[in-house]
Amino acid sequence: MGEVRLLGKNDFIKIFGKNLENIDKLYSSYSTAYKSGRTIITNDFYPVSVVNLLERSSSRIGLNILGYGFSDDAERCLIAFSEEVCDVSVFDGAAKILRISYNDKFNKLSHRDFLGSIMSLGFTREKMGDLVVEGNCVYIPIVIDFVDYVIQNLVKVRNVPVQVGLELFTRLPQKNFEILYKVVASLRIDVIVSALTNLSREKAKSLVYGSKVKLNGNLELDADTNVCENDIIVISGYGKFKIRERLGNTAKNKIKIVIDKFI
Repeated sequence: MGEVRLLGKNDFIKIFGKNLENIDKLYSSYSTAYKSGRTIITNDFYPVSVVNLLERSSSRIGLNILGYGFSDDAERCLIAFSEEVCDVSVFDGAAKILRISYNDKFNKLSHRDFLGSIMSLGFTREKMGDLVVEGNCVYIPIVIDFVDYVIQNLVKVRNVPVQVGLELFTRLPQKNFEILYKVVASLRIDVIVSALTNLSREKAKSLVYGSKVKLNGNLELDADTNVCENDIIVISGYGKFKIRERLGNTAKNKIKIVIDKFI
């Protein structure tokens, strides 16, 4: 793949078709890997949609692309650029999973509580992967440069004392889902949002146009966009969902789909 010329920055940006945060850092990782012949891993987590676009453009990029978020269905991933075909073991030294625990007898902390407390230490969201809540524990990958700092300085979350340490395993716990079965007229995102929220199509469109819906980690403002299997949809105030499978059509030609709702 190395015979392909290095993409210029403007051509690299065109791959994504929209504004992307940290595009300068992403391009720097790509160009460094291309010029040096070494495997380069980003120091930021990117939405899985970015990984998908890079993978589809790998022949133009001239390098192999691998994204990994420490679980098979992660929404946020580190990205490896490499001349060689590599596996997820290349990410072992790039980030570590932290386990944050607390006494939940009198308090119940949310995903947002933990995320806000970690970011209050001076980190941007890009330095962290998916956050998985399991009982009174939270698991989150952090880029290696900041692991020790979080362990030493995160002592409370919303005034609740917490204990922080390295997780022994290199994968996030399996996420819990509620399985939903829906019958929809089409796979347009406004139709799917309507089915998931039990709102009318017009109100579902208002959520999309009002920047309340994310598709694969990016704000989706086009109600006409079609969703696909394995797409992740986040609807503000309603939760996070994954399109698991299309089961076929009904006798009236409506579409039967299975959706995982994250618990």
